Amino acid sequence: MLTKQKFSKSALRKILSGFDLGKLKEIKPLATSGNITHIIKTNRNNYLLRLCPTGPRWRSKEEIAGELELINRLLKNKFPVPRPVAAREGEFIISWKNHFGYLKNFINGSPKLNPYPEEIRKFGELIGRFHNLVKNYKTKNKREIYGP
Repeated sequence: MLTKQKFSKSALRKILSGFDLGKLKEIKPLATSGNITHIIKTNRNNYLLRLCPTGPRWRSKEEIAGELELINRLLKNKFPVPRPVAAREGEFIISWKNHFGYLKNFINGSPKLNPYPEEIRKFGELIGRFHNLVKNYKTKNKREIYGP
């Protein structure tokens, strides 16, 4: 079991100051299974800030780069995933006191408790398309937790 980890509001504001996001309206922690995640609301857009924790779920900068590499592959193939946001200097990976992560656009959604057969079919097609896009894909960056 992971211990709950938090960042202070001042640390989060310092991290976000490296991005051109507009006026910050709210920073809201989001319950997850292991990452330190916050919904960031600004006057322009909503974002998701995800940082790795310390402990067994810690991930290196290279592992985060591998995840971003995969996300970019999906985006290039027009697969619907949230787009990572670059900091003012053009860097996508956030590094804060040995916590690595990234900021991405937030996609608000809600569960569909009773999908129609057509919706289930479309979802299955989407999962199949994802499978085909990642089948035999290897990142250029070392990924300790999830394999090559």
